[in-house]
Amino acid sequence: MDRFSCKGSLQVKVSDNIDDNTLIQIKLNHLKPHIPYCDISLDNDIKTIIHEMAHLQAGKIWEHILKTCPEKAKNITEKQIHFAWMVKNKENWRLDDDQVKSALRLLRKLEEEGHDVEIIEVPTESGRHSIAFALRDVLKNYGGEVCELTMDSTWKNNALGYELYAFVGEADGMALPLAFMFTLITDDSVTEGGKERLVGACIRHLRVLCPNILLFLSDKDLLEINACQKEAPEISHQLCSWHAVRYIEQRLSENHPPRPYDPQKANHTFSFIDLTWAPGVALFEETTKSNPSQKVTVIYSEIK
Repeated sequence: MDRFSCKGSLQVKVSDNIDDNTLIQIKLNHLKPHIPYCDISLDNDIKTIIHEMAHLQAGKIWEHILKTCPEKAKNITEKQIHFAWMVKNKENWRLDDDQVKSALRLLRKLEEEGHDVEIIEVPTESGRHSIAFALRDVLKNYGGEVCELTMDSTWKNNALGYELYAFVGEADGMALPLAFMFTLITDDSVTEGGKERLVGACIRHLRVLCPNILLFLSDKDLLEINACQKEAPEISHQLCSWHAVRYIEQRLSENHPPRPYDPQKANHTFSFIDLTWAPGVALFEETTKSNPSQKVTVIYSEIK
């Protein structure tokens, strides 16, 4: 990179307001002239193309510019096109400076316009902000075929730290996203069981549109398990395969003795288990007859 003794200065000003349209301001001064920088700003023709094609994906607009304006495309990048496209479309999805209010207004707008969104009415919980919505077309087309409902959550999913709950169904061998819920604790007035009631409201909404659910799947989250049992006690609930395997692996890796084994309790749960099989497992080393110097480990089970 060429350098010049231009006695210049670079000033960078960063705004602490996340809602500010100009988060970073950069100012470059030169006291002595040198070879000018290449202007990579978007000209009016490129801006016009972006505005006219703003309803398409940014990648499609970039492909169009490469084909129709190859010379101008040499001095700009795809990231510039994406940023200009994002700024242009911000007016369509940023309906309020408050992110929560903006999201709710956007969901209501999409619902009123007949898009694939319907708001799930969840209870107002003290000390919490919550937003829940379902995918209308998926539920309309596949709701009657969904037999399994899986739920899981992620923590601090976005910049504001909202927790995201996803509700996924299974139909025709496909995993189908059915609904989502965002929730966040806002102050100390939060009440016990609030999140469980919110999850229950989503399950209640989905049960109406998915009347043939036979099984609930989740991780080992007691609030999810309790919500399922309260809303649909007749439907079986179990850990999903991945969480079950992970829990067993974690349990086996712990250096703790197992709980006492009760053969009568085991037989009551699974009748094929023999009541006389009550192992007291012990490990010891035994020498082989053919080679006394060789030792083998033997597992000994004692019938009690």
